[in-house]
Amino acid sequence: MGLPTAYMATDTETTGASDGMRRPSNMIMLSMVYENPAVTKDIPVWELPCFTAIVAHDVYVGEAYALGMNGWIFKMIGEHERGNKTKYPVVTLSTLVTRGTEWAYKVTGGKKPQLLGQNFGSFDSRFIPQELLKMFHYRVLEIGSFFADPLCGAKSLAEVKKECGFGDHISHNAWHESMDYILCMRTKYGGNVTMYDPNL
Repeated sequence: MGLPTAYMATDTETTGASDGMRRPSNMIMLSMVYENPAVTKDIPVWELPCFTAIVAHDVYVGEAYALGMNGWIFKMIGEHERGNKTKYPVVTLSTLVTRGTEWAYKVTGGKKPQLLGQNFGSFDSRFIPQELLKMFHYRVLEIGSFFADPLCGAKSLAEVKKECGFGDHISHNAWHESMDYILCMRTKYGGNVTMYDPNL
């Protein structure tokens, strides 16, 4: 499998949805990081064009495990509601769609890059609004497939990170995981693999 000309590393954090339905109202964080290897592969991942936002809703419904795991996001939403400054912007779903589509069009020049993620087709795509998904190519790149074992199949992100020398920690921060995808691709195909500061 060869390296695409350009791709958008994308990840979400959600409140979960075990019923398999499309549920944008369960997405609480989205991050998209644009990589065009011919131009940007030597740029540190944290300096790449990026759109990251926390998504606030009137009501939150989901699974206990996902709600508990993303407590830090809800704390940030609470800070935003109290009028305090937050590390990442906190927006409504409709604002996310508007800003996200405008940003994607600007950085891609109106082209439709492929999305890069982990379990994106079976999971993340169910939470991202269609208005935003249509900005990208219908084919999705799965990071685990680039590192697949012929006997065991595609690998998890933790396994891929460990193989690439980044340890196996999964932060459950959409921006960090989007950068993880790019770092792993660069490890395989060449580029700047300097690790980002986990406090970003």
